[in-house]
Amino acid sequence: MKARNQRLVIERETIWTIGKVLDAAKSFLSNHDSLSPRLEAEQLMAFTLKTERVDLYLQFDRPLSQPEREAYKVNIRARAGGKPIQHIIGEDRKSVV
Repeated sequence: MKARNQRLVIERETIWTIGKVLDAAKSFLSNHDSLSPRLEAEQLMAFTLKTERVDLYLQFDRPLSQPEREAYKVNIRARAGGKPIQHIIGEDRKSVV
């Protein structure tokens, strides 16, 4: 019975909410020498979702769609690779800074 329950847990898909993804991105950026990993994770999430940073906290438990997660990964990887955040989000997005 115990093995069956463990198998079910493994097979269950993780629901990737804005909050969970931000936490994972913060850790990832921390390991890539970001000076402000949480801020950068939030800026990139707001840019990806075309919203303001404050709205992320109002939707903290909202699941992200697969296309949203993929777009966010591209942005996070670019930042971790050394691309300046201003080049990723564009200078016209001053409100997310």
